[in-house]
Amino acid sequence: ITDSGLETLAKLTNLQVLFLPYNRFPQMTTAGISKLNALSELRVLSASSSLKEDPAAPPMNLSNLRELRQLYISPLRDDDLVSIANLPKLEWLLFGGFALTDKGLSYLSNLKTLTRLQLYQASLPTDASIEHFQGLGSLFELTLNGKFTDVGLERIGNLKSIQVLNIMSYGETFTPTAKQKLYDNLPNLKRASIEDARVKRGKKRKPQNVVRKAPDFSVKTLNGNTLTRDDFKGNVLLIYFWFTSCKPCVAATPEIKKSYENVTNEFSDFRMLSLSTHSYDALVQQHVDKHELSWPQARIGPDSKLQAEFDVEGFPHFVVIDREGNVRYNGPSGSRLDEQLRTALEEKKKK
Repeated sequence: ITDSGLETLAKLTNLQVLFLPYNRFPQMTTAGISKLNALSELRVLSASSSLKEDPAAPPMNLSNLRELRQLYISPLRDDDLVSIANLPKLEWLLFGGFALTDKGLSYLSNLKTLTRLQLYQASLPTDASIEHFQGLGSLFELTLNGKFTDVGLERIGNLKSIQVLNIMSYGETFTPTAKQKLYDNLPNLKRASIEDARVKRGKKRKPQNVVRKAPDFSVKTLNGNTLTRDDFKGNVLLIYFWFTSCKPCVAATPEIKKSYENVTNEFSDFRMLSLSTHSYDALVQQHVDKHELSWPQARIGPDSKLQAEFDVEGFPHFVVIDREGNVRYNGPSGSRLDEQLRTALEEKKKK
């Protein structure tokens, strides 16, 4: 589709939903998209990865789309967001653009009706941009790419309505303390992924789900015992990283308990170890007592090196270690975890 095609589409004045196809070699320009400004009844517009990049092109104008609820569009520049920021009924905004900066994101502070904001394909926004989202009290889902630090996480923690959060930072490495504080500050959080480009600091991330020897560890359980990796030698071990303010972790507790009991009944050499990153023993113990959890529990705190050793970036997080001490799985819950745990359990002990 070219600008000429958009001009034809603009004559369909009763149109309410318009999906423009992805094009590997886009021909549409911001001037062409602006022709859709005639579609005053439009509710949904999707033009993601459809625009031809042209820094000299005039800013996009969608100011007449007063009924628009959902907009998916990229790549954009700062000035393209000016008209978008004045759409009174916009609820979903998914956009991207490597030229976007804090200036462009500042325009979005007017979008009080936003429930879902997703920014992809961006590396320039910083912590300053997050300050402009503080008034978005209806925000349900937030996805951001940029150069963020712990300061940015602290600001995100003020967005109490957030239930789904995805952050990818190309700036400094987030500290475990900042991550945990963020989780603690978001009472409605159900799913989160917070990642940073650790390779930038010269620390290569370990390949996930590639068989490797499990690192040595030593933890003190809530009942005062010390457990090390060698204590589980010859057994299949499932390590569970969690914390008490993690809503998905708490919600999954009954299911995890049931799975633990079922697997234990089937395999006598199955073991489990829960590692909480919370700061206080009492809260962890309260949760354990409430759900009558029988396997070993330890609180390692928010700054434990074990999180780095196992590349824990989101919660809940699981690690499967086989009878030979090899990491067979390292990541979130899901079918891949179930598959690798079952495989490790059913393998015969090496003679």
